[in-house]
Amino acid sequence: MHALLTALVVAAAPPDAGAPLKPSMQSALAAVITLQPLVASPVGFRDPANAAKIRQSLEVLAPLEHFFTKRSPSAGIATLFARELRAANDEYQRRGYEAARIRLRSLTSLCFGCHLREPTDADLATSSAALDALDLTHLERASFFASTRQFERAFTEWNQAFTVKPKNDVEAFEQTEALRQALSVTVQGLDDPKRTVALLAQNKDRPELPGFVTRQMVRWLVEAKAWQAEKFDARKKTPPQLVARAKALIDVAGTAKSVAPDDMRLVSHLRAASYLQEALRREPDASTRGEALYLLGVVSAATADPHLWRLEWITLESCIRENPKTELARRCAERLTERTWFSYTGRGGLDLPPGVGAELGELNALAR
Repeated sequence: MHALLTALVVAAAPPDAGAPLKPSMQSALAAVITLQPLVASPVGFRDPANAAKIRQSLEVLAPLEHFFTKRSPSAGIATLFARELRAANDEYQRRGYEAARIRLRSLTSLCFGCHLREPTDADLATSSAALDALDLTHLERASFFASTRQFERAFTEWNQAFTVKPKNDVEAFEQTEALRQALSVTVQGLDDPKRTVALLAQNKDRPELPGFVTRQMVRWLVEAKAWQAEKFDARKKTPPQLVARAKALIDVAGTAKSVAPDDMRLVSHLRAASYLQEALRREPDASTRGEALYLLGVVSAATADPHLWRLEWITLESCIRENPKTELARRCAERLTERTWFSYTGRGGLDLPPGVGAELGELNALAR
């Protein structure tokens, strides 16, 4: 589910959700609503006709400070969050449109999990008006509704799209990505095992989808049914209990022992990420924060979603900067180093983007 979330606005606002919006927050809300359908559409995002709206929206969002800056002494995620927004703004100004769009979708993953159950659908009841001027597909509309937390409207679009047989491999891939997004909504957004089971049961036998995907869905369905039988209600658990359950899911899957993505345990990974993000959202300064950041970095990579790469880096870097010269920081640095080399170095590090090696060196030194 990877389009820019309204949680950008919530993240920038004070914790008192009942307070009236300040003028700056009203501007931010307007900016998010403007960006939302454009981030969902690669064509719309690079269309020159939308350039002025995108630039103006990014200029509004880039200077915003996450409320963690007032609630956490280190402000680790907050600082990195703002940096990523500025980077997306710079990429767009340099006409790196797809890089900027993907970076914004990556930030969505961070926002989405941290604000699992807020804002409510009513907060964006008028936002669908932004779709009127765009010729979006059912899948693009679903992405927009999902990212603005209008989940029922998203499923209306998805249900229509999934009844259409893909005409080619491109459309089959798009439906596959949409199924993953819908699965993220049922697991992370709704925390609903029953609906997760129904979604997978409906799609696991579709012959027009790639065979490896339908085979994975069979495994995901097993996990979803086990989750349903478990009756774990995240809303009734404390942050330490959420972190403990997430760690147990990660341990059973063996996720921390491998640097390679593992899609076969996707439901467990989504659950673990959801519980960790919810624990961090509820108590950003809890004693379990450092461990939660490490585990979130571990599980983010395991989803095999390229849009989550920056979330993984941001989370592990936060772990290191917030806990310098500790065993926890060394674990986070080692994980980040291994994952970076795995992701980029098929040929001895030659594929590392400029500056990444230096960043890793700085973080490893800080950890030691």
